[in-house]
Amino acid sequence: MDERRTAAAPPKEVYPARPSADLEPLNCALKLAKPACPASSSLKPDWRPGAGAPNAPRRRCLRVLPSMSAFPLPPDEGSPMELSIVIPFYNEADNIPPLFAELRKAVEMLGTTVEIIAVDDCSKDTTLEALKSIAATWPVLQVVPLGVNGGQAIALWRGFERVRGKWVATLDGDGQNPPLELVKLWAHRESADMVVGARQGRQDSLGRRVMSRIANNVRRLLLQDGVSDSGCALRLFRREVLGSMPPFKTLYSFIPACAVSGGWRVREIPVAHRARTAGVANYTFRKMAIFPFLDTLAFCWVLRRMLRLAPPRDRDKP
Repeated sequence: MDERRTAAAPPKEVYPARPSADLEPLNCALKLAKPACPASSSLKPDWRPGAGAPNAPRRRCLRVLPSMSAFPLPPDEGSPMELSIVIPFYNEADNIPPLFAELRKAVEMLGTTVEIIAVDDCSKDTTLEALKSIAATWPVLQVVPLGVNGGQAIALWRGFERVRGKWVATLDGDGQNPPLELVKLWAHRESADMVVGARQGRQDSLGRRVMSRIANNVRRLLLQDGVSDSGCALRLFRREVLGSMPPFKTLYSFIPACAVSGGWRVREIPVAHRARTAGVANYTFRKMAIFPFLDTLAFCWVLRRMLRLAPPRDRDKP
């Protein structure tokens, strides 16, 4: 590892691996005081203990991800793992074989130590079985099945909790992000702390492209993150950047903005995009426009209050 990257590593105290022993009595007391959630299959995800009976009018909770743990310590200097690739899946069984065939080629071209973390967000089809079948013959693949469908953000977060590499990459499981584009991002890794893709010649429906363009323009105007396509799932960033990401239900739309707010250097490069060949898109107008817009307003304040975790030496470089 070169001197610049060694000097840029943040103190390990920033990423506490476990609660302090002094806090154990308080943690135990809080666990005992927390009401148990009644076992009922009719409960909606946003029902909260103490909010009344399950059939009573529900109160909306904050749009944060539930039961999130702190990220583990950064990798040791002698860690052999260089890259962790996190891919969320939901009902993508037919897209898995061709996606992983391309991913194998990309891993060979990268020429470094890689782990792949595939998170199944409680799919209703045979996605989990397809992933396990590939993992049985490819040791670099780790399958993480979720017991409840929580959405893309929580699937990403569960994957982030398990990464061991010095660098983290993401892409979608629908096959629209060509895995070979990861090689292009990897080649630019030393020029920034985060390298994100900007999709060229998007192969989506007209309605989805219009909603995406409006959302990107509004977000860029309000957050001033300098990124033209925050919805592109092709990303590569240093593992330490995870410390600047809050557990938010639309986190996938604000990953570059979180990095910029944390003082990390972000670079955007053009990447290829292609049409979906199987499965059904899980995005709706509410998911693509309404929720991201409301969360953008919240992030305008939150990101201005974020700690700048990037080392000053990195921030001062042009």
